[in-house]
Amino acid sequence: MLTDEPLVLFNTDSVQVMTLTRQFKAAGVNPHIVLNTSQITTLINMVKTNHIGCFLYKSMVDMYPELVGIPVFPAIEQRIGVIWRKGKYQNAVTEKVIRYLKNY
Repeated sequence: MLTDEPLVLFNTDSVQVMTLTRQFKAAGVNPHIVLNTSQITTLINMVKTNHIGCFLYKSMVDMYPELVGIPVFPAIEQRIGVIWRKGKYQNAVTEKVIRYLKNY
């Protein structure tokens, strides 16, 4: 269904786009990618003002009630890892993020 639809995606080195590229290839789809960008504002504004689609994480779609999110099936799951230097000074915000992630 997406073969001829114009899409704007995150940069080609993003985990999301690498995952989507594998999925497209497996389905034999050559997507019509108009732009790759690292700028979320650019991506959102293009979707709002043009007849163009994009792939966003659900948490991002939820931040923009004027956008309509369509779930992808089967769901694409990603695991991420976070690393930091042990024993080195971390500012308060970094410490808070680390504590949150450890408890998650």
